[in-house]
Amino acid sequence: VTFSKDNEILIKVPWMFLGYYGLNMENYFINEKYRSGDLGKFDEKNCLLITGRKKDIIIKGGLNISPKEIEDCIYSLNMIDEVLIIGIKDEILGEKIVCMYVSEIKENSDKIKLINKKIIQKLGIEYHIDEFVKIDKIPKNNNGKLDRLTAKENYQNLKRYWISKYNMHVPSDLIIQLND
Repeated sequence: VTFSKDNEILIKVPWMFLGYYGLNMENYFINEKYRSGDLGKFDEKNCLLITGRKKDIIIKGGLNISPKEIEDCIYSLNMIDEVLIIGIKDEILGEKIVCMYVSEIKENSDKIKLINKKIIQKLGIEYHIDEFVKIDKIPKNNNGKLDRLTAKENYQNLKRYWISKYNMHVPSDLIIQLND
């Protein structure tokens, strides 16, 4: 196991398959190593840790941000029941970080501000959450995995609804209150 420049896990074993019939192998291999699509690193015990999926990466201000790292940080605080981090297009940053969550905590509360403060302390300022959206249920696929695509669609649909109904740009606060 080795890693690409962006920490994608690359695998090469003697019994590895040669590729997929009829498909461009450049999408699946780098220097005869299989591109797993998973991001990872070795810990201090030299155990492989999977830190997320390459397709889920949020690019904020030119930096690659792992949603899973933020989710793990939030869960470690034991303040929110369920959380899903997504990247939403932003004209200035490229993408902004949106936290959809299930909890009794109100969106603009001191506890939400504390969560963001703890994220910055543990992961760095670039991991700062730009918008919190309280929801009733985190979207998941049939396998019980977080469904980031559906979450992004739900977020965008809510924005479009407000723009069409009220013919205005929607501040984050209004979107948050709508989900109560």
